[in-house]
Amino acid sequence: MVKVLIDLYQRKLDLFRQLGKLSASMAEFAPDQLIADDEVGEDFFKLLDERTVIIGQIDELTKQIQSHEEEGAVQEVEMLKCALQEEMIKLQGHNEAVETVVKRSLEQLREETRKLQSGKQSNRAYIGRVRSAEGSFIDKRR
Repeated sequence: MVKVLIDLYQRKLDLFRQLGKLSASMAEFAPDQLIADDEVGEDFFKLLDERTVIIGQIDELTKQIQSHEEEGAVQEVEMLKCALQEEMIKLQGHNEAVETVVKRSLEQLREETRKLQSGKQSNRAYIGRVRSAEGSFIDKRR
């Protein structure tokens, strides 16, 4: 059973490393790229979907580990736990970078939305009302 626990921890560690690589890739995207290029945005969302799948797998392994951990810890298991902790710390840094990219993208989208709305208001000021074909009366007497 200890072998099973070691295997579970090793698989979890591998998943955390994959998650770290995905997060590092996501952090490399520039916010203006995400806004300007639909293809780049699609690539970002594909990576996000992959992350979601990996996180689900990690959650499942965590449940399995908890059911086996009652047997006691072995030195090899403790080493894997330390390696997992290190990967979690690295992943946290990547996640902060990804969060920054997403926040900046949202800020730029909001700014572009404001510019578009402002432009529409400016255009409305120059668009005259539709005049009727009947003519108009101008009173020149005062």
